[in-house]
Amino acid sequence: MLALVSALLCLPLITPSTWGMEVERTDLEPWEPAMEEPDGTAAPWVPPSAAQDEPDSGSDIADDGVGEVGYASYYGQRFHGRRTASGHPFDASGSTAAHRTLPLGTEVSITNLANGRVVTATITDRGPFIRGRIIDVSRALAARLGFIHLGKTKVRVAVRGFKPLDLPPRRRPRTPR
Repeated sequence: MLALVSALLCLPLITPSTWGMEVERTDLEPWEPAMEEPDGTAAPWVPPSAAQDEPDSGSDIADDGVGEVGYASYYGQRFHGRRTASGHPFDASGSTAAHRTLPLGTEVSITNLANGRVVTATITDRGPFIRGRIIDVSRALAARLGFIHLGKTKVRVAVRGFKPLDLPPRRRPRTPR
């Protein structure tokens, strides 16, 4: 009992010194740009394009009858090779995307409303799980759409068709050591 009391009394002495203090984040994703350059100077502010500043009618997501309109972001490099909802590994250089409700295998046309670029993608995963975003695309598609530097952009997603996905590659069973 005495050991328990002395341990509780010493607890404040061994707590980390960073508790309660702000700590610089090192886990920034592409859509969370750092505000400083590597040399410590402030990064110049770049205004977003006029098309991305257009006010919406009450919501970030709207359906205009031609397709779903909302924001797109792209998968970070850390997801490359990880298994998607379809069972296939994610390929950052492929033409794949994630959508919350469209069936896996759906082919969609994605139009960047800021610059008019259009790409075709296949839905192979679920997401994005961030409010206001309707689709996550691979890094290659984000580059072709022209929003790598922004991290997200306003897009229109229209269904083009459906193509069943191949069976995912089989996983090798683990062997005991």
